[in-house]
Amino acid sequence: MRLVPVDYARATAFVERFHRTHPKATVHKFSVGIEDRNGRLLGVAMASRPRRDDRFTLEVARCCTDGSKNACSMLYGAVCRAAQALGYRRVVTYTQTPEMGHSLKAAGFKLDRELSDAQTTDGRSRKRWVRNVG
Repeated sequence: MRLVPVDYARATAFVERFHRTHPKATVHKFSVGIEDRNGRLLGVAMASRPRRDDRFTLEVARCCTDGSKNACSMLYGAVCRAAQALGYRRVVTYTQTPEMGHSLKAAGFKLDRELSDAQTTDGRSRKRWVRNVG
């Protein structure tokens, strides 16, 4: 597997095909992908401006794979390295409450807090994960 740059259109098409719960991300800064040696896209991560933008935080709005082993943690790590190179200080992302976050932990994220359904915009409870990068 190798990391590759992915434009918004290709990342969005991948997410619409493979993501089980969410549609495409609408606020977009950049995307990164993983391909196999034949050039087949195995996963994407879409980085965006967070809901509360402080200029130094980047959000991973979507991380989606076809199930390839270790792809999620590779994508999260790639976004964090890019964020650090661009001068961001932290990266945040959200998961649904039942998700364990194994890929996030492998990529160095820490569980920040759990948000109740009353605290979210769509009425679904979430976990917020944070990784300091700068």
